[in-house]
Amino acid sequence: MRERLNLSRMAASAGDPPRDEQLSAWLASVPVPADLADVEAVHLAVSVTCTLRRLTWWADGAPDLFLPAIAEYFERVGAVNAELDRLSEIGPRLRPERLGYWATVAEGLFDAGWHFPSALPLADACAFAPASPANGSVRTWAAAHKINRCTSLSQSIGQGNRVTALQIPLPAGTLEQQTAAALQLYQTLRLPDPPDQALGAMLNTQRAELSLSVWLLADGVARLGLLAPEPSIMTMLDICQADPAFRHADALATFSGLLGAGRPLWVECADTPDGVEVELHYRPSGDVPEK
Repeated sequence: MRERLNLSRMAASAGDPPRDEQLSAWLASVPVPADLADVEAVHLAVSVTCTLRRLTWWADGAPDLFLPAIAEYFERVGAVNAELDRLSEIGPRLRPERLGYWATVAEGLFDAGWHFPSALPLADACAFAPASPANGSVRTWAAAHKINRCTSLSQSIGQGNRVTALQIPLPAGTLEQQTAAALQLYQTLRLPDPPDQALGAMLNTQRAELSLSVWLLADGVARLGLLAPEPSIMTMLDICQADPAFRHADALATFSGLLGAGRPLWVECADTPDGVEVELHYRPSGDVPEK
């Protein structure tokens, strides 16, 4: 899988020098399990915008395997000790099944952070985000829809206005009911609805398992995205068309081919300060043997 990440990076402009060195350093820090045959010991994942301009690598596994690696990596990239203290505080309280970390690169951008890719009580996850009216609005909306868990919690370690990201599954129901619940949060946070093209494509998916991705800041919301699981290639491309910067489906196909991933695990249409952005979330193939 590690070779797949390196191969796919060559197809993404986000992975061009000097950011390739930053990604290589991150990948080298990911721990190797004692049993190489245990495919569940280390999970690798990739997120990429449909324009290939921003690339994120993720890794997670058992906390006892990953915590030392995360501590060493954070120290190497200059994270303050308070970050490790915070992570050490959160872990025992939430008791996640898996612990991980990530690195994001784009032109002029490098960021990193930790994440818990496990089901967690939503109230507890929100408590670790900065207190803000937006945070309160998310909690109130979730309570109204009887949503009490999130499926991941992550936080950046960069200086400045740090991001706390939550992925929240929408309540069981039809695709129309899930979409309506999602749009209520967009309206509550005073954000524009996803483009009609993206909503229409998501309503044509086969599984009523939509989720929301919420990026919380101390002063509001950095991003709100609607995600559909395992879309068909046609649905994925229809949603990509909602991103005004999307141009080259062939380049995206090359990227996913090098990753060996086929279709993504999730396609996300998000509202950001720069407008609509579509991001694809993949699990790379393991058919290239580790060295």
